[in-house]
Amino acid sequence: MKNELEIARQENIKAKKDKQASRSYLFFVGAQDAKNPAIFHVLDHRLICTAHDELVFPVRS
Repeated sequence: MKNELEIARQENIKAKKDKQASRSYLFFVGAQDAKNPAIFHVLDHRLICTAHDELVFPVRS
């Protein structure tokens, strides 16, 4: 898992350096800590994944 997170981090650094719109995102199933909202507790480590792409939002009408 640490290797996958490091790869995602490096992809993000390179994309930012190259001024690309794509970014790395981390997805997981978890719960936010009641006392410290900066901490998340992962409920199932098998469901952690990363994606590197550009987010595109539809135009508001």
